[in-house]
Amino acid sequence: MPAKVIPINPVKSWSFSRYSDYVKCPAFFKYKHIDRLTEPPNAAMQRGTDIHALAEKFVKGELKKLPSELSLFGEEFKRVRGETEKVVEESWAFKSDWSLTTWNDWNGCWLRVKMDLCYVNHEHGVAVPIDHKTGKCRDEEHAKYSEQLELYAIATLLQMPHVNMVSPRLWYLDHGVIYPDPEKEELEIPRKDLPKLQKKWEKKVAPMFKDTVFKPTPSVNACKWCHYRQSNGGPCTASRS
Repeated sequence: MPAKVIPINPVKSWSFSRYSDYVKCPAFFKYKHIDRLTEPPNAAMQRGTDIHALAEKFVKGELKKLPSELSLFGEEFKRVRGETEKVVEESWAFKSDWSLTTWNDWNGCWLRVKMDLCYVNHEHGVAVPIDHKTGKCRDEEHAKYSEQLELYAIATLLQMPHVNMVSPRLWYLDHGVIYPDPEKEELEIPRKDLPKLQKKWEKKVAPMFKDTVFKPTPSVNACKWCHYRQSNGGPCTASRS
């Protein structure tokens, strides 16, 4: 009797965007990240890339004048540019035991985090990781935003061992919105919570690393805009319209 073939899961590493794609639809995740069926670029994606580049150049002092695209956060960008301890557009990477590694550690890297901006407020002893957004802040996405902030807080605590508190936030550059709203609440994550949060995320991503089927989870709203839907010439036959 021939030995039973055990399917091998092809997922070796993840990022928040990959995790989000898997949660949305495992089949979408497979087409995009495993089969590498790339989605065509669009104007919104290119604009996001361009604005990230402008923010990086301004904070680093490579641009003297604040670009108009960043004007709604003019005071914030000018203040951060003057901070003595900050990182801009860095790629952080971690092994499965949460130890640091490099972005291009193709065998050992387990998690990759793209940090747009992070500075240390020494007056209050708090690190502030920031992710730039060019879309709208949507109420129905708040749970997803909170997940991203939590993961970025973990990454910051690991990358900056001298910091004992992290206050992560999202900057919606086109609308002048900060999430969470600093006038209503401050999200602060202390170092003492790090082990608990690490275990929480290990549990969250475990299904992605165990999956060998990547079954589609069709829904009308998601399938309508999915590049891989059959009506768009894609491979997914489970899409709904």
